[in-house]
Amino acid sequence: MKKKIIQRRINRNQYVNPEHIVKIDWLSHDEVFVIQIVTGERITLDKQESHDLMDYFDFKNPL
Repeated sequence: MKKKIIQRRINRNQYVNPEHIVKIDWLSHDEVFVIQIVTGERITLDKQESHDLMDYFDFKNPL
């Protein structure tokens, strides 16, 4: 089974592998996520990308 990756909407040549995310911050006023990946880079996802991330991870029932 292939693993899902998130294609950026701003730059269609850029992808985020959810397995490389080390930190996720939810910005409730904008309804978007800011993620930090293993390289230390922080990426602000747009609303659609944030919904894609919600489909990948189970935020309603965290461990």
